[in-house]
Amino acid sequence: MLHIIQAIMKYLFVMVCLILLLAPSIFAQGDIDSDMDVFSQSIATGDDISVGFFNPANLANGPMMALRYMHATTDSTIKGDDGFMLATRGTLLSVQWLNHTNGVFRRKFLFAGSKLLFPNFYWGLSIAYFNGNEMYKDKQIWKLGTLYTPMPFVNLAAVVDDINQPKFDGYQVKRLYVVGIGIKANNLKLRVSADAWMRENEQLEDVRAKLRMEFTIDSKLRLAAQYLTDGRFQIGVGYNIQHISLGIAGNYIDDAYRGGNFYYNQLPIGAR
Repeated sequence: MLHIIQAIMKYLFVMVCLILLLAPSIFAQGDIDSDMDVFSQSIATGDDISVGFFNPANLANGPMMALRYMHATTDSTIKGDDGFMLATRGTLLSVQWLNHTNGVFRRKFLFAGSKLLFPNFYWGLSIAYFNGNEMYKDKQIWKLGTLYTPMPFVNLAAVVDDINQPKFDGYQVKRLYVVGIGIKANNLKLRVSADAWMRENEQLEDVRAKLRMEFTIDSKLRLAAQYLTDGRFQIGVGYNIQHISLGIAGNYIDDAYRGGNFYYNQLPIGAR
């Protein structure tokens, strides 16, 4: 029975890839200081190396060593951003060549590290440097993350991003505050999480949030889905072949302009 389920899942994985790759083009506008438009993770449950983009504290629980190439695009031309990541447990180095999120080419270098501070409590810090035109020249971004595991199946996390409040072309980026909770049912290979975030000086009604669920089948196939309160629904599929993994993700955006469209979002290749 398990072999039949695995065969069906492999077939679905191929079909999802084809749908996402052949989807009509749409455009997604990113923040001026954003990373690549990769399939996001929860700050409380992420465990692969790209979690360094979201919560550097989680790197302490990551793989012993990992290498990953990523490509992100929002249209069917497959043009977009490229990224390279190298990590050991507790550290991360990444380089991103960014253009499509706001039409301005720049490189983003990110260094991150994490460490166990108290029993079951981790902290992490990341520093990103930009290289590009005058808007991005000599700009940097600081991010602080924490992760607490009061029980083996519960994670609590908090992140403060844009600590130094950088200015881009006269616009000052306000600090971003994120909190998250994750519940892990390891016997079922299931993870459920909820994250919420807001910018400094915003009101409670401005809080955005996402609900995420991830399920692993036979340690090889990973299925993830999340809903964001801005109307986006995201799905992702990943498949591990020994120490190599292949993944793809897409967005469904329910609004008057992009309702019903998907786009090819992430193609990571690397060791967990």
